[in-house]
Amino acid sequence: SDDGRLFGRISSFFLHPMTFGLFLCLSFIYVLGTKERNKTIINISLLILIFVNIITCGVRSAIAAILLGALFYLLLSRKIKIALTAVFLSLVSLYIIPYISGLENYIGSIFDFNNARGTVSGSSFDMRFEQLDGCFKEIKDCIFIGKGYGWCHYYVENNGAHPVLLCFESLFFSVMCQNGIIGLLAYIYMCVRVYKNKYMCQYEKKYRYIIYTMVFVYLAFSMITGEYGYLKYLLIIYTIFLINNRSVFRI
Repeated sequence: SDDGRLFGRISSFFLHPMTFGLFLCLSFIYVLGTKERNKTIINISLLILIFVNIITCGVRSAIAAILLGALFYLLLSRKIKIALTAVFLSLVSLYIIPYISGLENYIGSIFDFNNARGTVSGSSFDMRFEQLDGCFKEIKDCIFIGKGYGWCHYYVENNGAHPVLLCFESLFFSVMCQNGIIGLLAYIYMCVRVYKNKYMCQYEKKYRYIIYTMVFVYLAFSMITGEYGYLKYLLIIYTIFLINNRSVFRI
């Protein structure tokens, strides 16, 4: 589709470009984690191909998520110098991008937090704060347990977009509206359990870091865009990665 974005919006064989964007991010990390199992030229070619697709699929959230994921992986691996270099290069890019025709609105709009100069539509910080306020107002009578499983989907299907929360475009809004504070704490507990899983600790660090980065990218992507059935793609790729590296896993 073409909605003013430089490359349009590409969904590939998925039903929506957002799903394709998340798949690309998870695939990039997966390939990065299999570099020792394939020839170097194959891995480099795949990483370049996937990264080009991330740039051209028209989903800015995918670009933001993969950048955050890369920074998270570097910090987790304690490659501080490389992480600082990456941050420095990103800051330099902010000054270069506005001078490249076509990219100033597409990629530059990721960092245009108030959506002041871009022609590409998207959420601004002000809108997010309004939605956060709207989220708490929506569940003020049931803040601890929320409105029940699947309520967000039910609301959109029966009433259309919410006047403030629109289509509940953040995982945080979905969890809070459906499950309240108790649900949010349970979600955080789940993430902690993934990190401290006793079986996971038997993988080498480099494999654990890849798995943690997959989960982080999913969370970052869903926090930016919302949760529209994305979890199953994380679980599929997550499981395939564990199976393919079962030789380093000892129970």
